Amino acid sequence: MSSCSSSSNEDEIRRLAFTSDPDYHSARTLLQRKGDIKAMTHAYMSLFGDQFLAFVKAMVDAEVSHGSEDQAAEMIRGNTPCMKMLSEVAYVVGTGYLRDVLTGPMSVLFHLPESLEVNHEIVRDEATLEAHRAQLESLAQAILDRLVRSPFPPLLASLCLCLRRSVAARFHAHSDSVLGGFLFLRVVCPVVVMPYHSVVFPHLEKANLPSHARRSSILVAKLLQNLANNAFFKEDYMAPFNPFIRRNFPTVVAFYDRICQSVDVTTLATSIPPRDATPCCPSPLSIDEAWKVVRDRLDSPLDTFPLSVALPLQKPSMSNATTTLGDLSTASATLSLDRPKQKASSTTSWFNSTFFLSHRGGAPPPPLAFDQVFESQRHNPLDHHADLIQMAHTGLVALLNATNTAHEQDASATWTNGQTKRGVQVHSRVRRAVLELKASVVVAADPSTCLAYIAAPRGREIWSTWGHEVRELERLDCTSRILHRTNYGSKLPPFLLWCCMQLQDAVELESVFYPNESSDASHDKDDSEPATCATGDTPSHHALVFQSVTYPDVPPVSGVVRSCVHSSGFVLSPIANGSNNDDDAKLHDATDTLVTFAIRMDHALAPLQAKPYQKQLLTLAKLKVAIEKSATTASRASGS
Repeated sequence: MSSCSSSSNEDEIRRLAFTSDPDYHSARTLLQRKGDIKAMTHAYMSLFGDQFLAFVKAMVDAEVSHGSEDQAAEMIRGNTPCMKMLSEVAYVVGTGYLRDVLTGPMSVLFHLPESLEVNHEIVRDEATLEAHRAQLESLAQAILDRLVRSPFPPLLASLCLCLRRSVAARFHAHSDSVLGGFLFLRVVCPVVVMPYHSVVFPHLEKANLPSHARRSSILVAKLLQNLANNAFFKEDYMAPFNPFIRRNFPTVVAFYDRICQSVDVTTLATSIPPRDATPCCPSPLSIDEAWKVVRDRLDSPLDTFPLSVALPLQKPSMSNATTTLGDLSTASATLSLDRPKQKASSTTSWFNSTFFLSHRGGAPPPPLAFDQVFESQRHNPLDHHADLIQMAHTGLVALLNATNTAHEQDASATWTNGQTKRGVQVHSRVRRAVLELKASVVVAADPSTCLAYIAAPRGREIWSTWGHEVRELERLDCTSRILHRTNYGSKLPPFLLWCCMQLQDAVELESVFYPNESSDASHDKDDSEPATCATGDTPSHHALVFQSVTYPDVPPVSGVVRSCVHSSGFVLSPIANGSNNDDDAKLHDATDTLVTFAIRMDHALAPLQAKPYQKQLLTLAKLKVAIEKSATTASRASGS
């Protein structure tokens, strides 16, 4: 009896030693041995329970760390244990979702009387080819629409966010392609091509599926996979589907963003639900059954592992563990003592006191302790929206104060003349360790017309050096959003890009401001003070303001300069009869606008990142001509 009790305690200690490793090194190493990944996936989901997401993140981080940027795009195609387990987990938690998405379109495909072949070498009749193309595109569109509209499994969304963040930490340019490869190449398309081998269609036999249906399903999968990769077809017979890819790719990117943003960041950060909560990773195996699967997989006895991680002998509750997705350190000993601790995940709401955004026209606020930040976001995870909106308003005040020369308080920080192009003079100065650049031009159009043109894509093509490589990360409200801008990502060879240009990107909070009509009561104020809206805290101006922020899903990329700017952008003021007085402009109902474009950045960073912004300032002459031409055309059209 004593022998049985001793054996049971020893087995319990071994199991706890295996599951208590904060780096999950033993569990990840065990997956490298040959065996049934499906069984191991179910076993790990049961053994790690509420900490399974933390294990997945550690596994994905290790997978990404071993690859190079050239291999990043192909990483998802590999048959590594990590990729196999991710696929298996997706099928475990997403079977119902996939069944809802695919049952309807696939049933139509199964019952087609003939193959939807579109190769003109096989089908000669053009009318038949057109009909097949239309049906194929209709089926692919139906699957895509259902993917986007159906409720997405929360755990699968958490896996997608883990994968996206891990890849973005090293290869941000490939984060969407890897996430798309996971969802489409490893999850959706295998079910489309081989439905008889999937849990989605458990009662479908291969013998019952017509051969022509298999060919049609392959073509549908090709459309979906190329759409996920944003890759146009090179085959002549598939080229007619390129408009389908061009039309739907923005929908796919928005889909990626939506499912990642749907994850409760506080839950993801802790991975510790209440004691009575339902396990986030359901498994058909009990703890004992799962441990038996793992124990049978081991070739060496577990007593070679340090057992101090499992002491004292009483069984600890997994829900009381301190492991998190953001910080994998724990109070217990680790099986890999030489591994560096991972940094805690950041948010868009809180900045270190040394970060440049803290020094916007005044002393930085006292930094919040991490537990204070965490506690605040746990109670109200949407607080960062309000913080960013307030940051936008504060940024506009700082920008107006920086460009207002009516009453300059710092006499030593005078503006000096710089480069001139087409009559546009660039002025510069250094004030409080901040380099400020500005240029102005008078445009024969009202401020609303000017701002609408500047904010529109046709205006950005003129003044923005970022080109079309701009992606919206998050929309805060109807006037503010967070954007990721890059000057790379084109189809030029990477080597040519490195030779000809500096790779640069930026994550910016962009806001558009319009004056409140009730702000006319501010006429009696000094001209040096910006007019305010009815709320009393937002300057009453037409303006487009952008300023750098941090964003956890878009970390800096090695080899790419991350631009960091203080509140910068366009300020538009009405003028009349050559006067810069706003009151005179209002009294005379003026249509001319003084457009001032200002850039503000840390002086120490100027040698590295100022050049493209200087080019932006010099586009004002071209922008003036374009706005006036557009306003004249619109006026003639309305007059006719």
